[in-house]
Amino acid sequence: SDADTWVLGADYTTGPFKLGASYLNRDVDGGVESDRYTAGVVYTYGPGMTFRGSVAYRDDSNDADETTATVGTQINF
Repeated sequence: SDADTWVLGADYTTGPFKLGASYLNRDVDGGVESDRYTAGVVYTYGPGMTFRGSVAYRDDSNDADETTATVGTQINF
């Protein structure tokens, strides 16, 4: 089946913080339409080291809504 998807997002960096948000819409022909809203933050606490987290909410036309949260760290060397 065919699906149309579009995404709009932006981020902003201030000091050691990077803040971001995005919106996604997906419409599957003869199927489910989904909207997803996401917001996140990345904090740089040292050279090559970051802590990150995000929260996302998905709203489906078939009432299969969900909220997810993710946290983690990244170390590059």
